[in-house]
Amino acid sequence: MSRTEAAALVVVTIAAGLTYVWNIDERTMARYYSSVVRSMSESWNAFLFGAVDPLSTVTVDKIPGAFWPQALSARIFGFEPWAVVLPQVLFATVTVLVLHRAVRRHAGPAAAMLAAIAMASMPVAAALARTQWPDTLLTLLLVLAADATLRAVGTGRLRTLLLAGVWVGLGVHAKMLAALVVLPALGAAYLLAAPGPLRRRVTHVGVAGVVTILVSAAWIVLVRLTPAGDRPYIDATDTNNALDMVLGYNGIDRFSGGESRSAGTHPFRTGLFATVFGSLATQVMWLFPLALAGAVIGFVNRRRAPRTDAGRAGVVLWSLWFVVVAGVFGVGQINHVCYAIILAPPTAALAGIGLAALIRKYRAGSGQAWLLPVAVAVTTAWAVLLARRSPSFLPWVVPVTVAAGAVALVALVAGLTATRIPDALRRFGPLPAVPAVFLVPVAWTVAAAVPVNSGLPENPAAGPPFAEWRYLDVPARERDQLLVMAREYSRPENLARTFAEPRTELTEPDRRLLHYAGARRGSSRYVLAALTSARAGTFIAATGLPVLPLGGFTGRTPFPTQRQLQQLVVDGAVRFVLVPAVPSGSAEVDAGLAWVAATCVVVPPEAYGVGVPPPNAPARESLYDCAVRRSAP
Repeated sequence: MSRTEAAALVVVTIAAGLTYVWNIDERTMARYYSSVVRSMSESWNAFLFGAVDPLSTVTVDKIPGAFWPQALSARIFGFEPWAVVLPQVLFATVTVLVLHRAVRRHAGPAAAMLAAIAMASMPVAAALARTQWPDTLLTLLLVLAADATLRAVGTGRLRTLLLAGVWVGLGVHAKMLAALVVLPALGAAYLLAAPGPLRRRVTHVGVAGVVTILVSAAWIVLVRLTPAGDRPYIDATDTNNALDMVLGYNGIDRFSGGESRSAGTHPFRTGLFATVFGSLATQVMWLFPLALAGAVIGFVNRRRAPRTDAGRAGVVLWSLWFVVVAGVFGVGQINHVCYAIILAPPTAALAGIGLAALIRKYRAGSGQAWLLPVAVAVTTAWAVLLARRSPSFLPWVVPVTVAAGAVALVALVAGLTATRIPDALRRFGPLPAVPAVFLVPVAWTVAAAVPVNSGLPENPAAGPPFAEWRYLDVPARERDQLLVMAREYSRPENLARTFAEPRTELTEPDRRLLHYAGARRGSSRYVLAALTSARAGTFIAATGLPVLPLGGFTGRTPFPTQRQLQQLVVDGAVRFVLVPAVPSGSAEVDAGLAWVAATCVVVPPEAYGVGVPPPNAPARESLYDCAVRRSAP
């Protein structure tokens, strides 16, 4: 690597890292995930199994691999926003470097540098790097797997391909089955281009697949071998079986519209174009025309290359990665647009390959030199089209992009038509094309450093708040009502209030309620019990105190059962229970809450200093004291 290339890579990496880390504070913390990380940082049992509460009662609703680095950081540096999010920032930044290395292996330094710039310019990456979501680590692990695969393609060494299998297996621990979508791309690239006879290549891919399965299954096997009494209950299951949580709630349900829908969210429209070019487009698709050009040029230019051609293998890997993920998104249930991050690496790689190839053709003065100005025109027009979906967001970006695109086109056309100094113009003419195509995604990425432009921590999204709601898969009337609500939320005074709210601090009523219960807790193991892990997590994230989650994340997990809750009350492990006005959806949990309401005594809100609610105000939840009347089951 030359000094110029190294210096440019350092600049891109530092710029990306500063964008990711800027303005990190409590506003970037998700309450639910924060409770998981805080509990894991205070208890090794909770750490190992990913428990929501420090007493390891119920797990998070996924494999906890992505939260292990966050919990370790919090254990070392303390439970502070910067300490929790620091691993995320590092993962996102390292992803840029690894993608550069992977593309450089097969497409050269120019394509690698442009791919790194493209990856650093992905708005969704900036929005996610500032939160606790597992997608950031997943993306790094999959890019590492791609890098190892491309290295194995060049050497034919099994151990290098096995490393790719390990990375994918670790990706399963970060976000379960989502990591497996890259396997067709990795396997196809190796089978196509690795040296050696076909039988040997097939054997290598098979062995690597076995390693992927073994690494992927490690946590599930650990849970299976641990007696149920020595670990937390597995959330999102009726059977307390980790395999059901991975394959059912986080697997089949994502395609069948089952109960996996995240609390408080609506799914987006399905279909390839409605998803990839609709709800997800402004997160990751700004450079799609260049990515498409990279795929087409890569296949056309290398159609006569030897089977082992590394350049074609790279194009196969990135193209198939994009196609498979886009296809999965087209038929699966998408509740959060930040899922688009998994499309970022192949899009960035192909865009870098395409732009570098077009610049080479332009400078060579070949008959295909006109492809560069055409690609620049189409890419800038596509960026303007996407930006105009939210005309009030960064309103300057459209006219500036149009101007930059015009300057680039003039320079490119002049380089092709000038007769006196064609060599100079042909050499430097492509330079204005780079800012023209990257201007809008860079602007959106930098804007995501402002919390209001990166979504709530519970729903990360780059760009104007609620812009993606136009693609919700709900009846038109309901969607119109939601859009009216979004416009109300988007008023400056409402946004300022919403995004100024610390995510790991209690509201005054909750603070008073917890103080009341804590002061009277006595020898109870839990300060109180609350429906859903998210509600219990509100108290846990703010204080680290043990709060019993009822019903898991959605409230529909049948734990604890009525008998188990009764026994906890009778044994004195639970004294106070928050009973909501709305049923949970789990017959077992609702039966337990009904028993509490019938057996225990409600605590008047004024007793803990909240005051009597207005007569017309809807009842949300009531605090019950089970020490006053503790009837036998």
